[in-house]
Amino acid sequence: QGHTDWASSVAFSPDGKTLASGSGDNTIRLWDVDGQKQIGLLQGHTWWVTSVAFSPDGKTLASGSADKTVRLWNPADGKEVKNLGATHTKSVYGVAFTGDGKQLASCAADKMVKVFDVESGKEIRKFEGHTHHVLDVAWKPDGKQVVSAGADNVLKVWDMGTGEQVRTIGGHNKQVTSLKFQGNTINVVSCGGDAQVKMYNADNGGNVRNFAATPPSPGDFLYCLSLPKDGSIIAAGGQESVIRIWGANDGQLKRQIMPPAGPPTGQAKAN
Repeated sequence: QGHTDWASSVAFSPDGKTLASGSGDNTIRLWDVDGQKQIGLLQGHTWWVTSVAFSPDGKTLASGSADKTVRLWNPADGKEVKNLGATHTKSVYGVAFTGDGKQLASCAADKMVKVFDVESGKEIRKFEGHTHHVLDVAWKPDGKQVVSAGADNVLKVWDMGTGEQVRTIGGHNKQVTSLKFQGNTINVVSCGGDAQVKMYNADNGGNVRNFAATPPSPGDFLYCLSLPKDGSIIAAGGQESVIRIWGANDGQLKRQIMPPAGPPTGQAKAN
């Protein structure tokens, strides 16, 4: 506890000892996982902090905000390292580091995906092709391609070498809200407002596997998903306030974490 408005984004440090959370109260808070206490307060954004991500070495935290900016922080002392400025013309929804931590991708409601050099803060790529808000972004493990999730119901794969769109992946019936790669594989997992969790081969766009609720829950709106480093399981949550966990390689539902008593609440990333 500590935020004074809704907590909208969370990320673990690589060692799993620190949790960063972004909020509608415009702050980022750092928490000691074992002690379950706040150890840092990062202030600078002027609107809702929509996304947070640690660099692979844990020495830098990136954040995106509805104030249209992307910022870099030192989680050790809570100080801002770099403000990349108004990188987008509308709310930023996702940020993600490459595996080597040298590049940072961001996506926004302006339908754009952008890539920045972390050291200099300069924009080095800009990808345009989505027809609606871009809600999340992830790097292929080799860092050569970026995948984005859109409110136009599709995933898009972009090539860093050529600066071109490689392919569009369909399959969702509503906005795609979150995506993550399965460990070091070429498989990318997505979830969306259609209550579906899907796995695709990023190299050819093929549907590898689907993950269903038991019993089916077509009325749910999924906001987020996560995988451990080994890619063995997938966790997803949404408007029903239920966290479902599947085996990533067999598609079987392993566990459902139910909400406390009371009506579920939720708000879509893009309205």
